[in-house]
Amino acid sequence: MRTDRANLSAPAIALFAFGLWMTVSAQERITAVHDDLRIQTNLPTLTQVEQIRRLSLTEADRHYPVKLRGVVLDSSSLQTLFISDQTGGIYVKLATNQSFFQGQLIEVDGISDAGRFAPMIVSSKLRVIGKGELPPPLDVSFQKLASGAEDSQWVRIQGIVRSTTMQNLKEKLKLPALTLATEDGGRLNILINNYHGEPVSSLVDAEIAVTGIVESIYNGKRQLINVRLLSPSAKFIEINRPAPQDILTAPPYPIDSLRQFSLEKP
Repeated sequence: MRTDRANLSAPAIALFAFGLWMTVSAQERITAVHDDLRIQTNLPTLTQVEQIRRLSLTEADRHYPVKLRGVVLDSSSLQTLFISDQTGGIYVKLATNQSFFQGQLIEVDGISDAGRFAPMIVSSKLRVIGKGELPPPLDVSFQKLASGAEDSQWVRIQGIVRSTTMQNLKEKLKLPALTLATEDGGRLNILINNYHGEPVSSLVDAEIAVTGIVESIYNGKRQLINVRLLSPSAKFIEINRPAPQDILTAPPYPIDSLRQFSLEKP
């Protein structure tokens, strides 16, 4: 009889041992998760744009907590938000359908993210706290833009307008676009948001300086294939030399007025 009871208790003992192993194993998994969360929670909070931009892709994807203030560079019909603090500019992924306007000073809560090309902020909370001042633009060359290092930065570039068009960006959205021949031999596509005034075609052959935000164009492997400039409005286009007047529409000059003495350069 004792032998029977001993035989019958063996499965119970095995089941008890299995249950104990499962409990310990589950506890170990819970402890590991808690340790991971503790590590994530212990990440320092980033308070400047430059700190985020200097993160490697692996580090940016650790989702450092972010809390900073910046001025809105542009929040356009493209549903993008770019901000800048005293250390630089960065792209902010919107978590809501909030609308912002250039020059607003906002407080951003969120996390870092590797983005599809450069580190960015994924926002969890955005709050307007006042009015800020746009930073002075950085004067750049096309070659500097082509390096990709100026992604999301507020810059100024000069050149001659070679062509203009209306560019389709998405359904029912068209923006004026310029092709700028830069002083160092580049060809830069420029989109102008909130454009009002003279037909954009009137800028062809004019020498201009344009201020805007650098947008990187990349492939699925995070490789830069081109850059363009997003200018928030026409007021950020300076005309250094107007386009030459069309000879067919210029007023006639008497032939005997030609080649007369003048101190003015032709």
